[in-house]
Amino acid sequence: NGVVRSLDGGTTFTLDVEGPLLALLSATADGVYGAGANGALYFSADAGKTWQPRGTVSAQPTALSAEGSTVVALVGNVVVESRDGGRTFQDRLSINGVDDH
Repeated sequence: NGVVRSLDGGTTFTLDVEGPLLALLSATADGVYGAGANGALYFSADAGKTWQPRGTVSAQPTALSAEGSTVVALVGNVVVESRDGGRTFQDRLSINGVDDH
């Protein structure tokens, strides 16, 4: 029903009713990227207190990874990549034999 956050290493969690509902997270030195179930990508520079919308992919990713401003996601059987912090994505690799989840 929303993003939950822990500020004590996972001992306790609080519900963040203001944040977007995210399916995947990937942390970088600059912040955290999150992917929503609708394919929307968000970025937080303050440990998830606030989220800024970035770009979108065609569906909910099943994997998400980020380093610096490069974001890579698996969407269906296609690996997509962004080099501008998740604002735009390009198809990089189609994987045969992977079912669309």
